[in-house]
Amino acid sequence: MASGVSAEPDPLTAAAHACERLLSTADIPRSAPDLAFLFVSSHHAWAMRKIGAHVDRLIDPTRLVGSTAESVLGASHELEGAPGVALLAMWLPGVRVSPFLVDDLILDNEQDAERQNESVRRVIDDSPDLRAIVAILDPYSVPVSRLIPALNAARTDPRAPIIGGMASAPRSPDGGGNVMLLDDRVMDRGGVGVAFSGPIRVDAVVSQGCRPIGPNLVITKARANLILELGSRPALQVVQEMLAELDESERNALKRGLLLGRVVDEYKERFGVGDYLIRAMVGADKDHGAIAVSETVKIGQTVRLHVRDADTASSDLSMLLDGQKLHGRPAGAMVFTCNMRGRRLFPSAAHDVGAIQRAFRATPDGAALAKGGTAIASDTRDLPLAGFFASGEIGPVGRDAYFHAHAASIAIFRNP
Repeated sequence: MASGVSAEPDPLTAAAHACERLLSTADIPRSAPDLAFLFVSSHHAWAMRKIGAHVDRLIDPTRLVGSTAESVLGASHELEGAPGVALLAMWLPGVRVSPFLVDDLILDNEQDAERQNESVRRVIDDSPDLRAIVAILDPYSVPVSRLIPALNAARTDPRAPIIGGMASAPRSPDGGGNVMLLDDRVMDRGGVGVAFSGPIRVDAVVSQGCRPIGPNLVITKARANLILELGSRPALQVVQEMLAELDESERNALKRGLLLGRVVDEYKERFGVGDYLIRAMVGADKDHGAIAVSETVKIGQTVRLHVRDADTASSDLSMLLDGQKLHGRPAGAMVFTCNMRGRRLFPSAAHDVGAIQRAFRATPDGAALAKGGTAIASDTRDLPLAGFFASGEIGPVGRDAYFHAHAASIAIFRNP
């Protein structure tokens, strides 16, 4: 894999610059890439067709998938609020690459579940050797609440992660905004996806950036998205009592809102940070002692209050990446990070891509560090990486994918 990013203000110059950086990567094959992802900031949305054609001429990928976004990222850079073009190219010998259009997925509530699964399987080219799906969606025209469950249900192998993000170019008064690309097709609605099958490994990292407060609680009475009782007591009363006992750091974190984590796998004996699906608490009903969350809830579910701050989000991402280091250095990564992260959350720029690069940058072992002189890392190259700031992220908690907010969803590609 190889990547290139450019902040040149002229769109075609930026595309050429990104391609030049990509092609200058050491040890890439001389052949054309099998697949390339193109991410373009909203500044260049008007030129998406021209940028795609220019990239096609310069690197000649077999398949080209692209999208606009509020801001793009690549290598060690997050180009927040600035013009940008980011590219990620892949050489995938033996891997079956199956791009698809979301508009080709028929999501009919009246359709029999098995017939819908079969229809979705055909579009995504599902098979037992499916390894991952990357999806980029327009938030204004895609029914995400139906699409993601449909993709979850259709996979023959439920271990294949579904990863992606919502295109985030600002919507103009006339209804325009996002532009997506599949080869020579340009669309202003729907979405594009790519299914990877065969000899490739794709790991998903989803950092929701939250820490739990208080004990686990069981929902004992609920209706739709209202939690009426927790542990057979009025839910609002339980929450108010817990908030009264928070320490100063937890109170400060409440400035970003109070969140609720729902356990995804109730059969586990213990619940860790990655076992909770985080949802916002959106209101309270004092008359009924209820709290409202941004998801339908059910009696018997285990939940826990959570808060989010910069330190927690940073440590959560680092912890998850530390786990990935056990599997060795990847070939590359694709990053969908919330447009409320970046400098809107962290005190320094390029936080998420910096964390990824640090995680996979080789460092000397303890014996080498103990010797005299200056230790030199054996591999200081940047990991090939590209992505964008999304208006919603897609990634797995447990085996199923969910729609997230304020998260970083990362696809990590490796040789099998």
